[in-house]
Amino acid sequence: MQIRFSSLRALSLAAVVLVAACGKKADAPETDAPADTRDLPAAGMLQVADIDLGKRLGANQEVDGMTDDFGVRDTIAASVKIDGTGTGATVTARWMFEDGQLVEEQTETVSPSGTARAGFRLMKASAWPAGKYKLVVMLNGREAKTEEFEIK
Repeated sequence: MQIRFSSLRALSLAAVVLVAACGKKADAPETDAPADTRDLPAAGMLQVADIDLGKRLGANQEVDGMTDDFGVRDTIAASVKIDGTGTGATVTARWMFEDGQLVEEQTETVSPSGTARAGFRLMKASAWPAGKYKLVVMLNGREAKTEEFEIK
């Protein structure tokens, strides 16, 4: 009986050690890479990182004076930031009105190596109907990011 109890105690101790060893999480490896490159997707993968809205695009396809509130006669500009590396990626801007009605669709092709920007402008000769709008950005035919804005 004494031998059987000692064996049971030894097995229990071994099980506890095994469970503790399996439950330990490995520490995340540290990297000396700058924060902005750690957030980039793996080579060959592309992602829409951000959408900036405003009334004007600069020469570098970045928005001058970001806003999501527009007047009925404003031009709406969007700068789409794409991170990753790829050749001939298609970025599509679908401008939608509040009821899901397609206002306009625009497409641009980019070949980023790190970070790139695609710029889009939505203009109308007459006044825009007031209301809530959204910009749906698609990357290579797949919805990637949405940004809402309002025309007052």
